[in-house]
Amino acid sequence: MDSGASSHITNNPGTIEHPLPSSFINTIFVGNGQVLPIKGSGHDYHHIPTKTYQLRNIQYSPQIVKNLLSVRKFKRDNNVSLEFDPFSFTLKDLKTNKPLSRHNSTKDLYPFTPPQQVLLTTSAPTKWHQRLGHPGALVLDFLIRNLLIDSLKNQTLFLCHSCQLSNRKRLPIYDSNFVTYSPFDIIHCDLWMSPVTSNSGYKYYMVLIDNHTQFVWIYPLKFKSKMFSNFVKFHHLINTQFNRNIKAFHYNLGGEFDNNNFKTFAYNTGLVFRFSCPHTFSQNGKTERMIRRLNDRIRALLIDAHLPPSFWVEALHTSAYLHNILPSK
Repeated sequence: MDSGASSHITNNPGTIEHPLPSSFINTIFVGNGQVLPIKGSGHDYHHIPTKTYQLRNIQYSPQIVKNLLSVRKFKRDNNVSLEFDPFSFTLKDLKTNKPLSRHNSTKDLYPFTPPQQVLLTTSAPTKWHQRLGHPGALVLDFLIRNLLIDSLKNQTLFLCHSCQLSNRKRLPIYDSNFVTYSPFDIIHCDLWMSPVTSNSGYKYYMVLIDNHTQFVWIYPLKFKSKMFSNFVKFHHLINTQFNRNIKAFHYNLGGEFDNNNFKTFAYNTGLVFRFSCPHTFSQNGKTERMIRRLNDRIRALLIDAHLPPSFWVEALHTSAYLHNILPSK
């Protein structure tokens, strides 16, 4: 293939199946400036397994070193387009842009070699996505751009239902329809560890939420082992100030809760413990969301006051107080 040639040229008259008398052009100029004579012309066909191409007005010049195919004439005579890359060229249908054949080149020129095996039917990207084992969109785009598969370029964005299901790490969590009708029927509890020790030496805080009123209590802790004693204080607070008993206590199944002290206290007071399933923190989602809400407000207060993170306990008390006095769902 020669993009600089104005006509097809051959040095072998036997390749012309339909020889014609020499045209009015009886000489040609080649790249080194030489003028070569033309001894005849004719038409021919180039056959490949998938298509036959017309080669019109081939000029016969016995002194030409290489047979040349004019890119411009070849495209116009066969209604095709050519795309060149460093290793091959690809013939495409001019109207549909559908790849017809791909021809490899191992040296400096682009010879019209036998075509490589390419799929000549255009498939939707969803089909290729299924055939190739559900690769990602970037991989599929790469294959299409480099003509390694034949597909429609403008339809690479789609949602694969099988991929959505296979990429799930766990089953969906459904909303709870459990309703409490009075305060302290259920108390949700969780523990959070701060990455920064406070000025007063606190490393953790325990958050307790009433399921009915969404009221929150917080207890800063220096050690996890202090959780039980603080929970007993909270239990006495509810009995004394509200004249109510806590009926159920919901928490994640952690070692700080699942111990003999809590079990003995629950047995003596009639308190029911509700555990979350292992690795299913969403079952105690109220405390998970509350901890995030409190921590977001703590950071905002500290940043706004230009205070270091070690003042997080003071900001925690303020954050919990603001939550309790502000309207919420």
